[in-house]
Amino acid sequence: MLFAKRIAGRTGRRASPEWFVYLALFFMTVLPRVAYIIVLRPAFDGTQWDIAETLLQSGVLGLDGLKTTSCEPAYPLFLSLARLVSRDNIRIIQTLQAAIDSIGAVYLYRVAKHLSGRERTAVFSAMLYALYPLLIRHAVIASSFSLLSTELIVFAYTLVSTTTLTDAVAAGLWLGLAILTRSMILPVLGLTSVMFVIRSRKGIALAYTMLNAAAPLVAPYLPFTADLRIDLRVLGFAAAAAMTVSILVGLLPSLQTSFSNLTASLNPSFTDPDTQAG
Repeated sequence: MLFAKRIAGRTGRRASPEWFVYLALFFMTVLPRVAYIIVLRPAFDGTQWDIAETLLQSGVLGLDGLKTTSCEPAYPLFLSLARLVSRDNIRIIQTLQAAIDSIGAVYLYRVAKHLSGRERTAVFSAMLYALYPLLIRHAVIASSFSLLSTELIVFAYTLVSTTTLTDAVAAGLWLGLAILTRSMILPVLGLTSVMFVIRSRKGIALAYTMLNAAAPLVAPYLPFTADLRIDLRVLGFAAAAAMTVSILVGLLPSLQTSFSNLTASLNPSFTDPDTQAG
């Protein structure tokens, strides 16, 4: 925690090189996770591990040699690749997963800095991600949460900073990977497309490009999810919440500016301190 406060203080006093902040946040995030692995040696098993075992032994995404669509493919594929690279060393696999999870802190910093414009706010946002106990635990167990969280945070940064078609392609690819990790993310594809259309004149082109980038990843898997059901109540609530947040985030800065202008017009004696100083 002291290390994190020093980072925040340093960034508050003067601009630090971005690479230094990225490295500091990454190691601040990964070190507690590695310590958790070494000290507590958490178990690393479950259905996802069994699916990865079947994939390695028979080349089938399923259980006991039988195909299944009850589990999304991205995390078992990651586990299979990690097992090959580490030669089935569980601690190495956990450390690799913790490192991927730690990348999320770096991109959360970038998202917060892009949206707030304040480096200290961004650092403290990443600190919360890095040091929250439950996130530390989820980063080192056999769960898709760590992979999904990093994918969604990188997608969020790509989304809010998208200005070109290339950026829209990157956003679509990251969202496609997130959907292959947890299919419940699928409605986000439609919601973000609507957001693109509302946000700018070229939003239709950006939305179309993002959909075309995500479709090749997602489309081959969807026909096999025969048990996929969409809860319209949950979808409606998510859509309403997303639209409300988008409207508030878009209106608050303009309302603040309008209020300042209104105060100046209603109070003729009000003068800008900068103008007065000049």
